[in-house]
Amino acid sequence: MAKIRIYGGGMTRFSKEIIEAGFAPGTEAEIIKNAFSFTVVKPGATLSQLEHNLEIQLDDIRLRLGKRKLREVLRDD
Repeated sequence: MAKIRIYGGGMTRFSKEIIEAGFAPGTEAEIIKNAFSFTVVKPGATLSQLEHNLEIQLDDIRLRLGKRKLREVLRDD
């Protein structure tokens, strides 16, 4: 799991995995947030790409909770 560190004054440090995924230093990215989490949206991503990515993340959460088995997730794809 990639990590971020949030400092006072609005500064945030992203882990190497996030930088390697295309979030170059100095890049402005959109944030979609709610009370418990937020999603950093890569510049240029479409809503369709975002939806697909969030579905993958939800499947991962369900696997971690034991609500789905890996073969069910693979069968859905």
